[in-house]
Amino acid sequence: MISTLKQESTEKYNAIDKPEISLLLCCSRTRLNHSIKKQIKLLVKQDIDWQYLISLASQHGVVPLLFNSLNNTCPELLPADILTNLRTYFQVNAQRNLFSIAQLLKFLSIFEANGIDAIPFKGATLTASAYGNMALRQFNDIDVLIRKEHVKKATEILINLGFNPPKKNTEAIDKPYLENNYFLESNEYQGSYDLYNPKTNVAFEMHWSLTTKQFPFSPTFQDLWENTEPVIFAGRKVPQFTKEILFIYLCVHASKPKHTWSELKWICDLSELIQSNPGLDWEKVHQKAKIWGCDRIVNIGLLLAHNLLNLELPEHILLKINQDKVAQRLVKEVVNRIFTKEFMGVDEHIFVVKSRERLQDKIYCLSYFIFAPTAKEWNYIALPKSISFLYYLIRPYRLVKEYLTSAATRKSKIKSGAGMGEVLTRSLSGLRILPFKRRSQPRKIRHCSHFIGQKVP
Repeated sequence: MISTLKQESTEKYNAIDKPEISLLLCCSRTRLNHSIKKQIKLLVKQDIDWQYLISLASQHGVVPLLFNSLNNTCPELLPADILTNLRTYFQVNAQRNLFSIAQLLKFLSIFEANGIDAIPFKGATLTASAYGNMALRQFNDIDVLIRKEHVKKATEILINLGFNPPKKNTEAIDKPYLENNYFLESNEYQGSYDLYNPKTNVAFEMHWSLTTKQFPFSPTFQDLWENTEPVIFAGRKVPQFTKEILFIYLCVHASKPKHTWSELKWICDLSELIQSNPGLDWEKVHQKAKIWGCDRIVNIGLLLAHNLLNLELPEHILLKINQDKVAQRLVKEVVNRIFTKEFMGVDEHIFVVKSRERLQDKIYCLSYFIFAPTAKEWNYIALPKSISFLYYLIRPYRLVKEYLTSAATRKSKIKSGAGMGEVLTRSLSGLRILPFKRRSQPRKIRHCSHFIGQKVP
């Protein structure tokens, strides 16, 4: 029997200072022991701002888990309208997920008939492997990994099925920089196409790489194809990554630039996957992670699941991850901003660099941030393709100029009498942060479709 260290609360974080956040963390799981149920009941009896709680759960993609835990613990303690709306949200999400599975099976059959190897990941296969109940996880699109040489053929098939052409392709006329493969927004750089079917409201993400060039992750399609295992949907075997590779990928996905562990659902995925697969080969996980240069990223994921969701881990794993002091510091950064979204720009890229343990990966990530041009460089100055290589110099120039201008503006505002709080508020005004207000009485929330943002066909 694997020895484990039970963890009740190893860290106290300043960010977790609201009962709504504590309640959300208690509910963001499928397994509720006596202690967690007791804590949920105590928290529900407090002056909970239900609008804030549900909006927060929606942002973090864990509304189904919130409803499931509350409904199985103390439904009688919830305001009637809140419970009704959460239940409706849960049911609509379940219907949507089942429809997505049917669509996935249809696409896989067509790809197979056309000689296209495809591996679905995230979405439906992850929900089945980690949660065991298709209603308990939110996912909005279908993600499939295929060989790069099959991209053109697969794209034509989907267009014939009613999907709009990839957005980046249709935008190339108005945004000619997208044709330059070294631009951040280009298809070659991103390693994926986004396609959408307006009739069925299905979004399909076709990947030929699991990460962008900015965030190196080295397994080839053949590596992954040879390390798949089946998951059963409607009596049909569907290939998916082995649990060990899936776990590593989930950590990498959550660590990518623009993600950087900003959603609780990614941490829930790790916790649920581990608990649903007690036979996980930890030696293989760390062996592969070390080869692919993401051992620290795996440590960060494990620490977050352990500290935020009370995930029990084998003792030798706890000893290993607790020796990674850099990972521990990065975890504190994540927790102190995950519920405030106060993570942006340069700080985000510094986090990404720190999360890599190999020097070559640090240099690679940093160089792409400094030199890889984006739409901002194109808007700054439009160069003809013959001299577009100059964008590699324009990018660092623009970054330095933007930073100095921003720093000077902040300094000027402080000297003119603006308080630091006002300066920070203005500097964050461009971010999509919802302004929540505490209320003494809960206000009735809108119908769940307001949060889902889509209808079931």
